[in-house]
Amino acid sequence: MEIFLKMIEWVGANVPAWVPLIACPALVVAFAVLFTAVGGRKAYAPLALAVGAAGVFFVCCAESATVGAIYAALFLFVAGIFALLFLIPCPLKKRAEGREDRRRARDEAIYNTFREELELPEEGAQAGEEPLATAEECGTCLSHVTALLAKLKKEKLSPADRLEIEALTRTVEGYRGKALSEKELHLVNDCLATVLKLTAKYKL
Repeated sequence: MEIFLKMIEWVGANVPAWVPLIACPALVVAFAVLFTAVGGRKAYAPLALAVGAAGVFFVCCAESATVGAIYAALFLFVAGIFALLFLIPCPLKKRAEGREDRRRARDEAIYNTFREELELPEEGAQAGEEPLATAEECGTCLSHVTALLAKLKKEKLSPADRLEIEALTRTVEGYRGKALSEKELHLVNDCLATVLKLTAKYKL
């Protein structure tokens, strides 16, 4: 206990008054502004409490527990006021959402450019009939899909993506020049959509 009392006495005598009165509140304000600008707002509360506890400790060492309690109340008020900054949307998050919207629009444009809607011929389009047409005849550009797959194979792919690309390659090559049923035509269409998602993922 004597060591603890000496530590309190030393802190009260050596820690300048501006540390709890200016530095601690300023640090919390800086946290609030920083997290508002760049995100990570969940970290604000524990950091503010840690800084506030340090400030209360310094004040109690220099003054009294009563003064420390008053300081704690004022500090919580200041921390709460600046927490209102979090009502402002995070600029970086908003920018990231904008990039995601642009990427999605680009992917959709690529999809519409290199894939025509699969429209089956009117003749023989009844369910249960024999294969209707080749993928090329229905507007699906398999050569473009093959080219994209070749580009993807040159990238540093994750093991899962590499396996998926190998499977897609086998599927596309298996359908090339083959008369396809309605179900198979839709499978080819799904392959194209998956390839386009992968090219967007690897920024090709």
